[in-house]
Amino acid sequence: MQETEEGVGCERVSLAWITFTRPQVVHFHLTADSLPVMRDFLEVSRDLYYTHNDPPEENPFKSFGRIFAAIERLHSAKSHYALNLLNIEEILSMLEMMRAVGAPLEARAEPLGIGVELFKDYIRSTIEECTPKSFTPGFQEQVKTGGYPTDAAEQLFGEKSDPVNAYGNFVAGLAGVGVLVQKRPGRPGTIIERLHRSPEGVEHEYSIVTLNYDLLIERLADHIDKFDPANAEQPTTRSILRIAKLHGSVEEGQPIVPPTWRKGEFALVEAEWSKAYKWLTRATQIRVIGYSLPRTDVYMRYLLGAAAVGAQRLKRIDVITNDPKLRSHYERFVCFENARYAAVNAEDYVDQVVDSRTTSRGGSWKETWFAIDEKKHDRIMDERRIS
Repeated sequence: MQETEEGVGCERVSLAWITFTRPQVVHFHLTADSLPVMRDFLEVSRDLYYTHNDPPEENPFKSFGRIFAAIERLHSAKSHYALNLLNIEEILSMLEMMRAVGAPLEARAEPLGIGVELFKDYIRSTIEECTPKSFTPGFQEQVKTGGYPTDAAEQLFGEKSDPVNAYGNFVAGLAGVGVLVQKRPGRPGTIIERLHRSPEGVEHEYSIVTLNYDLLIERLADHIDKFDPANAEQPTTRSILRIAKLHGSVEEGQPIVPPTWRKGEFALVEAEWSKAYKWLTRATQIRVIGYSLPRTDVYMRYLLGAAAVGAQRLKRIDVITNDPKLRSHYERFVCFENARYAAVNAEDYVDQVVDSRTTSRGGSWKETWFAIDEKKHDRIMDERRIS
Protein backbone atom coordinates (compact mmCIF):
# COMPACT_ATOMS: atom_id res chain seq x y z
CA MET A 1 0.00 0.00 0.00
CA GLN A 2 1.06 3.53 -0.45
CA GLU A 3 1.48 6.00 2.37
CA THR A 4 -1.14 8.71 2.15
CA GLU A 5 -1.21 12.30 3.38
CA GLU A 6 -3.68 11.26 6.07
CA GLY A 7 -1.05 8.92 7.46
CA VAL A 8 -2.82 5.69 6.65
CA GLY A 9 -0.06 3.08 6.69
CA CYS A 10 -0.23 2.11 3.07
CA GLU A 11 3.42 1.22 2.69
CA ARG A 12 5.24 -1.41 0.67
CA VAL A 13 5.11 -3.01 -2.77
CA SER A 14 6.38 -6.43 -3.91
CA LEU A 15 7.79 -7.36 -7.29
CA ALA A 16 9.13 -10.42 -9.00
CA TRP A 17 10.81 -10.47 -12.41
CA ILE A 18 12.46 -12.95 -14.80
CA THR A 19 14.64 -12.75 -17.99
CA PHE A 20 14.72 -14.99 -21.20
CA THR A 21 15.87 -15.63 -24.93
CA ARG A 22 17.93 -12.66 -25.46
CA PRO A 23 19.02 -13.42 -22.00
CA GLN A 24 15.60 -13.75 -20.33
CA VAL A 25 15.09 -12.42 -16.82
CA VAL A 26 12.04 -13.14 -14.68
CA HIS A 27 11.38 -10.65 -11.90
CA PHE A 28 9.41 -12.40 -9.24
CA HIS A 29 7.02 -10.56 -6.95
CA LEU A 30 7.95 -6.87 -7.31
CA THR A 31 6.83 -5.10 -4.15
CA ALA A 32 6.74 -1.33 -3.88
CA ASP A 33 7.28 0.23 -0.48
CA SER A 34 3.90 1.91 -0.77
CA LEU A 35 1.44 -1.00 -0.81
CA PRO A 36 0.30 -3.26 2.03
CA VAL A 37 1.92 -6.65 2.41
CA MET A 38 0.48 -9.65 4.21
CA ARG A 39 2.13 -8.92 7.55
CA ASP A 40 0.73 -5.38 7.82
CA PHE A 41 -2.44 -5.72 5.74
CA LEU A 42 -4.63 -5.99 8.86
CA GLU A 43 -3.08 -2.89 10.40
CA VAL A 44 -3.53 -0.86 7.22
CA SER A 45 -7.14 -1.96 6.76
CA ARG A 46 -7.92 -1.11 10.39
CA ASP A 47 -6.55 2.39 9.84
CA LEU A 48 -8.79 2.79 6.80
CA TYR A 49 -11.84 1.55 8.71
CA TYR A 50 -11.44 3.66 11.84
CA THR A 51 -10.27 6.79 10.00
CA HIS A 52 -13.56 6.84 8.07
CA ASN A 53 -15.88 5.60 10.82
CA ASP A 54 -17.47 8.92 11.79
CA PRO A 55 -20.35 8.63 11.13
CA PRO A 56 -20.34 4.82 10.81
CA GLU A 57 -23.19 4.70 8.30
CA GLU A 58 -21.12 6.72 5.81
CA ASN A 59 -17.96 4.64 6.20
CA PRO A 60 -16.93 3.37 2.72
CA PHE A 61 -15.17 0.48 4.48
CA LYS A 62 -18.01 -0.48 6.81
CA SER A 63 -18.01 -4.09 5.55
CA PHE A 64 -14.56 -4.46 7.16
CA GLY A 65 -16.32 -4.47 10.53
CA ARG A 66 -17.60 -8.01 9.96
CA ILE A 67 -14.07 -9.21 9.18
CA PHE A 68 -12.64 -7.56 12.29
CA ALA A 69 -15.39 -8.96 14.53
CA ALA A 70 -14.68 -12.48 13.28
CA ILE A 71 -10.94 -12.01 13.83
CA GLU A 72 -11.50 -11.00 17.43
CA ARG A 73 -13.34 -14.25 18.03
CA LEU A 74 -10.43 -16.29 16.69
CA HIS A 75 -8.09 -15.29 19.50
CA SER A 76 -9.23 -18.05 21.83
CA ALA A 77 -7.39 -20.52 19.56
CA LYS A 78 -4.09 -18.92 20.58
CA SER A 79 -4.35 -20.49 24.01
CA HIS A 80 -3.78 -23.85 22.28
CA TYR A 81 -1.68 -23.16 19.18
CA ALA A 82 0.96 -20.68 18.01
CA LEU A 83 -1.09 -18.81 15.42
CA ASN A 84 -0.11 -15.46 13.94
CA LEU A 85 -3.35 -13.49 14.07
CA LEU A 86 -1.64 -10.35 12.81
CA ASN A 87 -0.91 -11.92 9.43
CA ILE A 88 -3.93 -11.56 7.17
CA GLU A 89 -3.07 -14.69 5.17
CA GLU A 90 -3.22 -16.83 8.30
CA ILE A 91 -6.37 -15.07 9.51
CA LEU A 92 -8.23 -15.50 6.23
CA SER A 93 -7.12 -19.13 5.99
CA MET A 94 -8.64 -19.85 9.40
CA LEU A 95 -11.85 -18.03 8.53
CA GLU A 96 -12.01 -19.86 5.19
CA MET A 97 -11.58 -23.20 6.93
CA MET A 98 -14.38 -22.41 9.37
CA ARG A 99 -16.60 -21.20 6.56
CA ALA A 100 -15.88 -24.30 4.48
CA VAL A 101 -16.77 -26.76 7.25
CA GLY A 102 -19.69 -24.72 8.58
CA ALA A 103 -18.06 -24.37 12.00
CA PRO A 104 -19.47 -21.90 14.53
CA LEU A 105 -17.02 -19.46 16.05
CA GLU A 106 -18.24 -20.20 19.58
CA ALA A 107 -20.59 -22.58 21.37
CA ARG A 108 -24.16 -22.40 20.15
CA ALA A 109 -23.22 -19.67 17.64
CA GLU A 110 -24.38 -19.60 14.08
CA PRO A 111 -21.90 -20.74 11.41
CA LEU A 112 -19.59 -17.94 10.30
CA GLY A 113 -21.51 -15.74 7.90
CA ILE A 114 -18.53 -14.53 5.90
CA GLY A 115 -18.46 -15.56 2.28
CA VAL A 116 -15.58 -15.47 -0.14
CA GLU A 117 -16.99 -12.36 -1.85
CA LEU A 118 -16.59 -10.42 1.40
CA PHE A 119 -12.94 -11.52 1.52
CA LYS A 120 -12.46 -10.27 -2.03
CA ASP A 121 -14.14 -6.94 -1.32
CA TYR A 122 -11.92 -6.50 1.75
CA ILE A 123 -8.76 -7.14 -0.30
CA ARG A 124 -9.87 -5.05 -3.28
CA SER A 125 -10.97 -2.02 -1.24
CA THR A 126 -7.83 -1.92 0.91
CA ILE A 127 -5.43 -2.18 -2.03
CA GLU A 128 -7.32 0.25 -4.27
CA GLU A 129 -7.35 2.87 -1.52
CA CYS A 130 -3.58 2.60 -1.13
CA THR A 131 -2.57 2.46 -4.81
CA PRO A 132 -1.90 5.80 -6.52
CA LYS A 133 -4.45 6.46 -9.23
CA SER A 134 -2.51 9.31 -10.83
CA PHE A 135 1.03 10.59 -10.72
CA THR A 136 2.72 13.78 -11.95
CA PRO A 137 0.72 16.42 -13.86
CA GLY A 138 0.29 15.41 -17.48
CA PHE A 139 1.63 17.23 -20.51
CA GLN A 140 -1.22 19.74 -20.67
CA GLU A 141 -0.77 20.70 -17.02
CA GLN A 142 2.93 21.28 -17.63
CA VAL A 143 2.09 23.56 -20.55
CA LYS A 144 -0.26 25.59 -18.34
CA THR A 145 2.24 26.05 -15.52
CA GLY A 146 5.35 26.47 -17.66
CA GLY A 147 7.37 24.52 -15.09
CA TYR A 148 9.28 22.12 -17.33
CA PRO A 149 11.95 20.03 -15.58
CA THR A 150 15.16 19.47 -17.50
CA ASP A 151 15.28 15.79 -16.51
CA ALA A 152 13.12 13.42 -18.60
CA ALA A 153 12.45 11.11 -15.65
CA GLU A 154 11.21 14.02 -13.54
CA GLN A 155 8.92 15.11 -16.34
CA LEU A 156 7.43 11.63 -16.49
CA PHE A 157 7.34 10.66 -12.81
CA GLY A 158 7.90 13.70 -10.63
CA GLU A 159 10.79 14.67 -8.35
CA LYS A 160 13.49 12.11 -7.63
CA SER A 161 12.58 12.24 -3.92
CA ASP A 162 9.16 10.77 -4.77
CA PRO A 163 9.25 6.93 -4.46
CA VAL A 164 7.05 6.70 -7.56
CA ASN A 165 9.95 8.14 -9.58
CA ALA A 166 12.05 5.02 -8.92
CA TYR A 167 9.26 2.60 -9.84
CA GLY A 168 8.35 4.66 -12.89
CA ASN A 169 11.94 4.58 -14.14
CA PHE A 170 11.98 0.83 -13.57
CA VAL A 171 8.80 0.27 -15.61
CA ALA A 172 10.20 2.50 -18.37
CA GLY A 173 13.41 0.46 -18.30
CA LEU A 174 11.57 -2.85 -18.62
CA ALA A 175 9.66 -1.52 -21.64
CA GLY A 176 12.65 0.19 -23.29
CA VAL A 177 11.02 3.64 -23.32
CA GLY A 178 12.77 6.51 -25.09
CA VAL A 179 11.83 10.17 -24.54
CA LEU A 180 12.49 12.89 -27.11
CA VAL A 181 12.52 16.37 -25.57
CA GLN A 182 13.02 19.88 -26.93
CA LYS A 183 14.38 22.98 -25.24
CA ARG A 184 11.96 25.87 -25.75
CA PRO A 185 13.58 29.31 -26.23
CA GLY A 186 12.89 31.74 -23.41
CA ARG A 187 11.44 29.05 -21.09
CA PRO A 188 13.07 26.98 -18.38
CA GLY A 189 13.57 23.26 -18.86
CA THR A 190 12.33 21.12 -21.74
CA ILE A 191 9.08 19.70 -23.11
CA ILE A 192 8.42 16.06 -23.98
CA GLU A 193 7.62 15.88 -27.68
CA ARG A 194 7.46 12.15 -28.36
CA LEU A 195 7.89 8.76 -26.76
CA HIS A 196 9.48 5.70 -28.33
CA ARG A 197 8.92 2.18 -27.10
CA SER A 198 11.47 -0.26 -28.40
CA PRO A 199 11.53 -3.66 -26.67
CA GLU A 200 13.60 -4.92 -29.58
CA GLY A 201 16.33 -2.50 -28.56
CA VAL A 202 16.45 -3.91 -25.04
CA GLU A 203 19.35 -6.30 -24.63
CA HIS A 204 17.46 -8.59 -22.23
CA GLU A 205 13.85 -9.72 -22.30
CA TYR A 206 12.07 -9.12 -19.01
CA SER A 207 8.95 -10.62 -17.46
CA ILE A 208 7.18 -10.04 -14.16
CA VAL A 209 5.55 -12.78 -12.11
CA THR A 210 3.73 -11.45 -9.07
CA LEU A 211 1.30 -12.52 -6.38
CA ASN A 212 0.26 -8.90 -5.82
CA TYR A 213 -3.23 -7.70 -6.70
CA ASP A 214 -2.37 -4.01 -7.16
CA LEU A 215 -2.14 -2.06 -10.43
CA LEU A 216 0.88 0.12 -9.68
CA ILE A 217 2.93 -1.20 -12.61
CA GLU A 218 0.01 -1.03 -15.05
CA ARG A 219 -0.92 2.51 -13.98
CA LEU A 220 2.66 3.69 -14.35
CA ALA A 221 2.69 2.20 -17.87
CA ASP A 222 -0.58 3.96 -18.72
CA HIS A 223 0.80 7.18 -17.24
CA ILE A 224 3.84 7.02 -19.55
CA ASP A 225 1.55 6.74 -22.58
CA LYS A 226 -0.38 9.89 -21.61
CA PHE A 227 2.63 11.93 -22.70
CA ASP A 228 2.30 10.71 -26.29
CA PRO A 229 -1.36 9.75 -26.78
CA ALA A 230 -1.45 10.51 -30.50
CA ASN A 231 1.23 8.02 -31.48
CA ALA A 232 -1.05 5.17 -32.51
CA GLU A 233 1.61 3.52 -34.67
CA GLN A 234 3.48 2.17 -31.64
CA PRO A 235 2.42 -0.46 -29.11
CA THR A 236 1.38 0.84 -25.72
CA THR A 237 3.80 0.58 -22.83
CA ARG A 238 1.40 -1.74 -21.01
CA SER A 239 1.19 -4.10 -23.99
CA ILE A 240 4.99 -4.39 -24.07
CA LEU A 241 5.23 -5.41 -20.41
CA ARG A 242 4.95 -9.15 -19.72
CA ILE A 243 3.08 -9.62 -16.44
CA ALA A 244 1.57 -12.75 -14.86
CA LYS A 245 -0.62 -12.08 -11.81
CA LEU A 246 -0.95 -15.42 -10.05
CA HIS A 247 -3.59 -14.36 -7.52
CA GLY A 248 -5.55 -12.16 -9.89
CA SER A 249 -5.93 -8.40 -9.88
CA VAL A 250 -8.06 -5.58 -8.48
CA GLU A 251 -8.61 -4.38 -12.06
CA GLU A 252 -12.28 -4.25 -12.95
CA GLY A 253 -13.50 -7.53 -14.41
CA GLN A 254 -10.46 -9.48 -13.23
CA PRO A 255 -10.66 -12.32 -10.67
CA ILE A 256 -9.19 -12.22 -7.17
CA VAL A 257 -8.04 -15.40 -5.46
CA PRO A 258 -7.84 -14.71 -1.70
CA PRO A 259 -4.56 -15.69 -0.01
CA THR A 260 -5.89 -18.69 1.89
CA TRP A 261 -5.05 -22.37 2.16
CA ARG A 262 -7.81 -23.27 -0.31
CA LYS A 263 -7.03 -21.94 -3.80
CA GLY A 264 -10.41 -23.23 -4.96
CA GLU A 265 -10.69 -20.61 -7.69
CA PHE A 266 -7.46 -21.60 -9.43
CA ALA A 267 -9.33 -22.09 -12.71
CA LEU A 268 -9.95 -18.32 -12.84
CA VAL A 269 -6.20 -17.59 -12.97
CA GLU A 270 -4.95 -20.77 -14.64
CA ALA A 271 -3.84 -18.82 -17.75
CA GLU A 272 -1.68 -16.57 -15.56
CA TRP A 273 0.04 -19.57 -13.99
CA SER A 274 0.62 -21.05 -17.42
CA LYS A 275 2.32 -17.84 -18.57
CA ALA A 276 4.49 -17.81 -15.47
CA TYR A 277 5.45 -21.46 -15.97
CA LYS A 278 6.46 -20.82 -19.59
CA TRP A 279 8.58 -17.81 -18.66
CA LEU A 280 10.23 -19.55 -15.71
CA THR A 281 11.07 -22.54 -17.88
CA ARG A 282 12.77 -20.29 -20.44
CA ALA A 283 14.46 -17.98 -17.93
CA THR A 284 18.20 -17.48 -17.83
CA GLN A 285 17.87 -15.51 -14.59
CA ILE A 286 15.27 -15.31 -11.84
CA ARG A 287 15.26 -12.26 -9.59
CA VAL A 288 13.10 -12.28 -6.49
CA ILE A 289 12.30 -8.82 -5.16
CA GLY A 290 10.48 -8.28 -1.88
CA TYR A 291 9.07 -11.81 -1.51
CA SER A 292 9.52 -13.76 1.72
CA LEU A 293 8.51 -17.22 0.37
CA PRO A 294 5.94 -17.77 3.15
CA ARG A 295 5.22 -21.34 4.17
CA THR A 296 1.60 -20.94 3.09
CA ASP A 297 2.65 -20.36 -0.54
CA VAL A 298 3.20 -24.05 -1.24
CA TYR A 299 1.76 -23.58 -4.74
CA MET A 300 4.65 -21.23 -5.56
CA ARG A 301 7.15 -23.87 -4.53
CA TYR A 302 5.40 -26.38 -6.78
CA LEU A 303 5.39 -23.91 -9.69
CA LEU A 304 9.09 -23.17 -9.32
CA GLY A 305 9.86 -26.87 -8.99
CA ALA A 306 7.78 -27.80 -12.04
CA ALA A 307 9.45 -25.08 -14.13
CA ALA A 308 12.90 -26.25 -13.03
CA VAL A 309 12.23 -29.66 -14.62
CA GLY A 310 12.32 -28.06 -18.07
CA ALA A 311 14.68 -25.17 -17.35
CA GLN A 312 17.72 -25.75 -19.55
CA ARG A 313 19.18 -22.24 -19.48
CA LEU A 314 18.81 -21.05 -15.89
CA LYS A 315 22.13 -19.54 -14.80
CA ARG A 316 21.28 -17.49 -11.73
CA ILE A 317 18.72 -16.99 -8.98
CA ASP A 318 19.04 -13.65 -7.17
CA VAL A 319 17.02 -12.76 -4.07
CA ILE A 320 16.72 -9.08 -3.13
CA THR A 321 15.33 -8.59 0.39
CA ASN A 322 15.48 -6.03 3.19
CA ASP A 323 15.68 -8.86 5.75
CA PRO A 324 19.11 -10.56 5.87
CA LYS A 325 17.61 -13.40 7.94
CA LEU A 326 15.62 -14.57 4.92
CA ARG A 327 18.67 -16.21 3.35
CA SER A 328 18.56 -19.16 5.75
CA HIS A 329 14.80 -19.45 5.16
CA TYR A 330 15.27 -19.50 1.38
CA GLU A 331 18.10 -22.00 1.55
CA ARG A 332 15.72 -24.59 3.01
CA PHE A 333 14.09 -24.55 -0.43
CA VAL A 334 16.59 -23.06 -2.92
CA CYS A 335 19.64 -25.34 -3.21
CA PHE A 336 20.79 -23.96 -6.58
CA GLU A 337 24.57 -23.47 -6.59
CA ASN A 338 24.35 -20.10 -8.37
CA ALA A 339 21.94 -18.41 -5.95
CA ARG A 340 22.84 -14.98 -4.55
CA TYR A 341 21.26 -12.90 -1.78
CA ALA A 342 21.45 -9.12 -1.29
CA ALA A 343 20.20 -6.98 1.59
CA VAL A 344 18.46 -4.02 -0.07
CA ASN A 345 14.83 -2.92 -0.02
CA ALA A 346 12.77 -2.87 -3.20
CA GLU A 347 12.60 0.89 -3.58
CA ASP A 348 16.37 1.34 -3.32
CA TYR A 349 16.96 -1.54 -5.72
CA VAL A 350 14.69 -0.25 -8.50
CA ASP A 351 16.10 3.24 -7.99
CA GLN A 352 19.70 2.06 -8.45
CA VAL A 353 19.31 -0.55 -11.22
CA VAL A 354 17.92 1.69 -13.98
CA ASP A 355 20.14 3.51 -16.47
CA SER A 356 18.82 6.57 -18.31
CA ARG A 357 21.13 7.79 -21.05
CA THR A 358 20.64 11.15 -22.73
CA THR A 359 22.10 11.99 -26.13
CA SER A 360 21.93 15.15 -28.25
CA ARG A 361 19.84 14.98 -31.42
CA GLY A 362 21.02 18.30 -32.75
CA GLY A 363 19.95 21.83 -31.99
CA SER A 364 17.53 21.99 -29.08
CA TRP A 365 16.63 18.26 -29.23
CA LYS A 366 17.71 15.58 -26.77
CA GLU A 367 16.69 11.95 -26.36
CA THR A 368 16.71 9.84 -23.19
CA TRP A 369 16.42 6.04 -23.21
CA PHE A 370 15.58 4.01 -20.10
CA ALA A 371 17.04 0.53 -19.60
CA ILE A 372 17.79 -1.98 -16.85
CA ASP A 373 21.54 -1.82 -16.26
CA GLU A 374 22.74 -5.40 -15.77
CA LYS A 375 26.14 -4.24 -14.52
CA LYS A 376 24.45 -2.18 -11.82
CA HIS A 377 22.40 -5.22 -10.84
CA ASP A 378 25.53 -7.34 -10.45
CA ARG A 379 27.21 -4.58 -8.46
CA ILE A 380 24.28 -4.41 -6.05
CA MET A 381 24.34 -8.18 -5.61
CA ASP A 382 28.09 -8.06 -4.86
CA GLU A 383 28.17 -4.99 -2.63
CA ARG A 384 25.05 -5.86 -0.61
CA ARG A 385 25.65 -9.59 -0.52
CA ILE A 386 24.26 -11.54 2.43
CA SER A 387 26.93 -14.05 3.39
